[in-house]
Amino acid sequence: MTIDKGLFVTFEGPDACGKSSISKMVYELLIDFFKDKDAVILTREPGGTKVGELIREILVNYDVDARTEALLFAASRTEHTWSVIMKAKANKKIILCDRYLHSSLVYQGIVKNLGYKNVYKINQFGIAKVKPDLIFYLTANPKTLIDRKKADKTRNEFDRLDNEFVKEETLKKIIGGYASILQFDNQTVFKLDATKPQMDLALKIFNTIIEKIKA
Repeated sequence: MTIDKGLFVTFEGPDACGKSSISKMVYELLIDFFKDKDAVILTREPGGTKVGELIREILVNYDVDARTEALLFAASRTEHTWSVIMKAKANKKIILCDRYLHSSLVYQGIVKNLGYKNVYKINQFGIAKVKPDLIFYLTANPKTLIDRKKADKTRNEFDRLDNEFVKEETLKKIIGGYASILQFDNQTVFKLDATKPQMDLALKIFNTIIEKIKA
């Protein structure tokens, strides 16, 4: 099977929903399926480029004004979109991205009260009309997410964003924000129960991606 055109896939959801781990599993499944490690790119936001990773360090370690935060996320995303995502898509690759525009609309637009329309305008200047072909949204109830975060033995300590967003009331606002922003368009957005076994979810996502490529 060959990839006739590029496919841009994003993973969204509140902190501790497992999207980073699951996106890695999907990446490995796709590499194994195509027998070509260059057919798929696994990337993340903020980050994904040298400039983006430097911006990520600022966001993780420094407490900045919400407007500054939104602009930094947008700057990282702009560089990432044109330097990585669109180049890879033009070369008929599958791009798996841990977070994209919808995260900013929810976290800065709704949770930080900047207004999602304002955040969208900031990003629209940078990324124009680029949007994912598929969005996988993973979610669970806040208590489950908090318990999962506390039980994460791979991390020695939480960073600034962990401490800010992994709180019950904040998580409720994040989950509500996603419900409002994504609108669960069945053509693009797939809502998944993050409490299910991760490999089961990864296989479901993998199969959806393969079906999209075939179509």
